[in-house]
Amino acid sequence: MNAFSVRLIIFLLIAAFMVVGPVYRQIFDGSSKIFRSWTMFSGIGRGVVDARFTLVLDNGSEVEIDYLSFLAPDAESYRDMPRNTWRIRESAGGAIEVAERLCEHMKEDAVLKIYSRVATKRGWDIEFSGDEFACKDLLDKNG
Repeated sequence: MNAFSVRLIIFLLIAAFMVVGPVYRQIFDGSSKIFRSWTMFSGIGRGVVDARFTLVLDNGSEVEIDYLSFLAPDAESYRDMPRNTWRIRESAGGAIEVAERLCEHMKEDAVLKIYSRVATKRGWDIEFSGDEFACKDLLDKNG
């Protein structure tokens, strides 16, 4: 047997292992330490917060606030902003912290609505779904 034949046999064995592994687990519902389950991108994106803030006007209508341009008006891109401006922490207090910083630039009697959700391994978890927060209360809480 020459070197080419040996390499061809090894290649075919590896290719067969790659094909048989998923078939064994997915079609025949097999479980084995040799044919482990395969998960792509496990845990990537967990903790990402998707948040939206609206200002409730005196007449009851709402205006959405672009909080990034509001908190860092001179920034031309994300690189120019402090990290805590564009990255909201995944804890429940993350969206509240941003709301507090927004309130520092608004009238004391302003009311904000927060819509936020957090990416988890099982999908999106809703944190706030239009909960209203008075700026006066948010700012009083922190002194």
